[in-house]
Amino acid sequence: MAINTNTLIKTAILCCLVGLAYANSLHGPFEFDDWHVIPENPSVRGPSDIPRFFTDVSAFSILPGNRDYRPLFLTSMALSWWVGNGSTWPFHVVSITLHMGCVLLVFFVLRRLLATSKASAEVFSKEEAGWAGFLGAALFAVHPLATEAVTCISSQSIPLAAFFYLLAFTMFILNERLV
Repeated sequence: MAINTNTLIKTAILCCLVGLAYANSLHGPFEFDDWHVIPENPSVRGPSDIPRFFTDVSAFSILPGNRDYRPLFLTSMALSWWVGNGSTWPFHVVSITLHMGCVLLVFFVLRRLLATSKASAEVFSKEEAGWAGFLGAALFAVHPLATEAVTCISSQSIPLAAFFYLLAFTMFILNERLV
């Protein structure tokens, strides 16, 4: 499917929806599980510890019972700490950006599936399929169930995992031979 002006406008609107929905969280503090993973954890102070995240689970948390293997998550935490020198705004920017990426991927998946499915072709025209995909993605963008995953810094692993899952699924369905 070619990207046209209508699609670009819809993607811009979806990005604005995410920005408007989560802009008030940009300066939110560390809370809940953030403490033992980020501000109290000396491993996430900058890029120098990134290689260690891939081999040492003790880098995840200062609490031995809460240690986990999430090297990409810790890499994001270390880079965010480094950029903001301990301020929370870079962490929130990354979370909001990941959610925005997920929203756009949901839009493209829905748009593609609704435009190419034989069952939906009986219900939707191609233009209506684009609007249905847009509305589904808009609902996903602002739905309150995403709030914790986007605004709680230590929950950033949720939109991170969702982004890579949706990216893989999008790449799968965009392959013309597989649809």
